[in-house]
Amino acid sequence: MATNPDSTAPLSTVKKENITPIASNIASKIAELNETRSELLGRIQSLKQDLQGRRSKFDSEVKVYREVSDDQCFFLFSIYFDSL
Repeated sequence: MATNPDSTAPLSTVKKENITPIASNIASKIAELNETRSELLGRIQSLKQDLQGRRSKFDSEVKVYREVSDDQCFFLFSIYFDSL
């Protein structure tokens, strides 16, 4: 079984010219990932705020619905008991 001499060479024998493009590529990928991460965090914050606003609006609507329902029930009960 033949082995690739580059894969078995000690790290100290690898030429600097071969490492520089790899390091540059890695650095650009890290920068790209950091940018993507920042964008995703911004989108998450925006979605959280949107959800909080929707939840608040929904809570207000439920409160109004309950108040109207309570008033209607009270009205119906008063009509029923007045008829007795």
